[in-house]
Amino acid sequence: MFYALAMLAYNLLQAIKLLELPDDCQGWRLKTLLAKLLMLPVRMGRRSRQAVARLLVPAAWLAWWQQLVERLWPRWGVGRPPLVQPWLSG
Repeated sequence: MFYALAMLAYNLLQAIKLLELPDDCQGWRLKTLLAKLLMLPVRMGRRSRQAVARLLVPAAWLAWWQQLVERLWPRWGVGRPPLVQPWLSG
């Protein structure tokens, strides 16, 4: 089971590299991917009764991280998010 999970993690990192990183980063190996993308310093804190994690990313990678966060976690406006009912649309 351990080796299956390790292979899944390796494949996910390779997919992130191929799909998300620019062409000049395609030659990176696993150790470089881990150092650049996953082993980032994080500052934990509390704000308004919520836990907050602040990633400390290099300035050269800030735009890439901001685009990734916007795509993964879209911001909602004021009020409730719109109710999506796929059985009614169409």
